[in-house]
Amino acid sequence: MAQVAENARTKWQRATIPDWYGEGRRRVDIVSGTAVWFHNGQPPLPIRWVLIRDPKGKFKTQALLSTDLSISPLQMIKWFVLIG
Repeated sequence: MAQVAENARTKWQRATIPDWYGEGRRRVDIVSGTAVWFHNGQPPLPIRWVLIRDPKGKFKTQALLSTDLSISPLQMIKWFVLIG
């Protein structure tokens, strides 16, 4: 994921999160995809990953992971902010 975050050809999308840690609406850049997670002795598991980048540069690029591929990237971010 670090390679995706640092690649100049990565196509980031601008998204607005409605309630960013009590600050109200916040714009972030996101990119998402799927991958396979391998763990010794366990069967491979598909995951959805989401990278969040702050266009203002106030926080470092972060990665979120989920084993539920039906969840949208925006929903993953909303849940992350809710419990953060």
